[in-house]
Amino acid sequence: MINRNRSIASWMASVVVGTYVGAWGFATLSALLRGGLLKWAFLMAVCSVLAAVQVVLLGAIDVVLLWLRLRMLPQGRNAWLGSIGSMAAVLAIGLRSPFAGWHTTLVTPSWLVFSLVLPMLFVPLGVRLFFGERCD
Repeated sequence: MINRNRSIASWMASVVVGTYVGAWGFATLSALLRGGLLKWAFLMAVCSVLAAVQVVLLGAIDVVLLWLRLRMLPQGRNAWLGSIGSMAAVLAIGLRSPFAGWHTTLVTPSWLVFSLVLPMLFVPLGVRLFFGERCD
């Protein structure tokens, strides 16, 4: 049975906290696998900024999908897993893609578009559309 007691607070908590958990988890795991304390601190800073942008985008995507009556605001386990997973996936795509160009000191516009902007829009949208609860 689906719980119909929906609250904005539980949705917002999953969007904000879940996104930061995904970002910080990615930064910590990346630093543990390939790096040290300095790399971890740098990744935490970069991932925190990207998570702030992702919170705004994820919230906007959820509200637009609700407004279009395509999906309900996510609640519970699916909301948390979607927020954590989409942020970790965006960072894995953006910071590990061939467009990232970490070997150069110049960040090109193509790097920003193909590695970060497009995944930040389409990964959460796909997660919400495929795993979200439909409106009645």
